Amino acid sequence: MPDLCRRVLGLATAPAPPTTALLWTLQWLHRILDQWSQPHRRRDLVQHWAHLAVLHPAIPAATEHDRLSLAEPAALVPVARAHALARTWADVRLAEEPVPLPDGALAPEVARWMDDGFFARWTIGGHPSPIETIRTLGPLLGEPLGAQLRGTVLALLA
Repeated sequence: MPDLCRRVLGLATAPAPPTTALLWTLQWLHRILDQWSQPHRRRDLVQHWAHLAVLHPAIPAATEHDRLSLAEPAALVPVARAHALARTWADVRLAEEPVPLPDGALAPEVARWMDDGFFARWTIGGHPSPIETIRTLGPLLGEPLGAQLRGTVLALLA
């Protein structure tokens, strides 16, 4: 609410986080959970780490090469970090294609009206807590994938 009030008054809001890493991590967790909720896709998720890794937004269209290069959890971290650094909050906010959110995308004209801080808090807040999502996904994925997911998320957000 404070962000909305400040924007209505034409004032800037508090700054956005320094990178978009949290947004992409939240989107990744949402994609994994979405895949899990589709029984015909569930089997792929638990077979190998790469099936989880290629769901990260840094991997736009997964190829066999991507699956091979992302076979280990540590391989995703530099790719995801580079993706976050290359896409600033302003880039994401002003993009023609709205960022998908669990309850539906924000209209581009509304995103353009926001400033980066407001937009960042809105899009991050549109996702469930990463901690709660990992607590849900960990037991579903089993070991070692649950622990690998937890460790990779922690590395991405460090």
